[in-house]
Parts: sequence; structure tokens; C-alpha cells
Amino acid sequence: MKKISTLMTAMVMFTAFANAQTFTHRFSVQLISPANGSTHNNGSTLTQQAVVTLAQGGLVPSDTVAFGDPFTLSQTPPQVYVRTGYTKSQGDTIQFNYTYNGASATAGTANYCVRAYLRDGATSSWKSTFDTTGWRACNSVTFVGAPTGVNHITFENQIVSQQINVHPNPVVGNMINLDYVAQNASAVEVNVFDLAGRKVLSHSYGKAFKGQEGYDLNISDLNSGMYILELRQEGIKATAQFIK
Repeated sequence: MKKISTLMTAMVMFTAFANAQTFTHRFSVQLISPANGSTHNNGSTLTQQAVVTLAQGGLVPSDTVAFGDPFTLSQTPPQVYVRTGYTKSQGDTIQFNYTYNGASATAGTANYCVRAYLRDGATSSWKSTFDTTGWRACNSVTFVGAPTGVNHITFENQIVSQQINVHPNPVVGNMINLDYVAQNASAVEVNVFDLAGRKVLSHSYGKAFKGQEGYDLNISDLNSGMYILELRQEGIKATAQFIK
């Protein structure tokens, strides 16, 4: 069942990673529906419509374009819609339209987000040569009424996006350094995911003090490859990618 996340985050791409990776493809996404500022009744039919522009590169029929919410890779199995058979050049667009019957969410206002990416064949991960800059779009949407129990949509508390830098990147050895300044005295936790969305490493640093900075993470148990790092603190979420 499709789950649309409303977590107010952005995938943060860092200079170190960008310098180490040559991107061949990039999308930009415009979310049309649900419209920004719109209000919907729980249990009503909800139309999701977005226009994806090929900002860099070209598509051939064997390419797979995936479209879904920002956290589909962390679901099991990943919930995404895929399309093949496109022949597109830079500047061309792809329009996605989906309808949900009986949309259900916690009453309130939060961000409704979607993303599009170039998928690595039949796997759930995106291609390493695909640039995730601009692949996500969000609109502020309000749901009224009690949830219907269909649970297509889950609202979460709005989270502030915080920049974090991972170095060295690509990794040298088995330790990485996280340049993060604690924003409050809550616990700092780090999770690492592979490109299929599986959590492969988790570490808690315990409660911090505001302004505390500089965290190390031992990644000796990880195989060579590309990973997504997610750091969480109360009201804060920061993400980065790194290569081991």
C-alpha cells in the first residue's frame, strides 16, 4: 500500500561527494496535485500529479524511471511506480498521474512530497550516476476529519533540515567524521542505509549538549559501495551520501 511521507526534509548532497562522482542524469520535479495550500477530507479520493523534467542527460527505452514518495526505498518492499520505454532528450518532460481512493492521514497540515529518479534496472536503488539535486518536490497540504484507517498517507511531525558534512568521502580506512553541531540536548542517533533502503548500521551517541560538534562513526562492518547516512536529533534530520 502506498505511503506518502510528509517528513520535511531534503536530501543533502555534499561537495566532497559531488567531486568524486560524475553525474550523467538529473531530474527536476514539479508537484501539481495535491496543490499547495489545498485542503482534503480524510477518506476522499486524492489525485497525485507531477511533471518531471529531464534536466540533464537523455533516456532510452531500456531506462527505468521511478516515481514515488521520498522514503519508498526504506519500505519493504519499496513502493514505487516505474516506467520504461521512454525516449527523451534534455529538456523533455514526463507527467505522472495517480489516484488514491480513501486517502487517510492524521488531521493537520504538513508537507506532501514526491520524487522521481533513474532506477538501476530491476532493483529498487537509483543509479549512482543520477544526481538527486532537485529530484524532490513538496506542497503544503491540510487534511481534515478523522483518519479512515486506509492509511495511504502518514503525516509525521515537521522536521528541520540540517546540513551535515561527511569526510573523508570516498572513505579512507574504516572511520568517517561527521561535521554536525548539536542543536539541542537530545540524543544524537545515526543510521546508515544501503541503496536498496536496508538499514545496515545504527549508532547512538546518547544525549548531547547544545553546540557539541564532531562525531566519528566506525564503518568497518560495511562492504564497499555507496551508502546513505541519516543523522537524527529531536526536531532535526540531516542526510548525506558517502562511498566506501
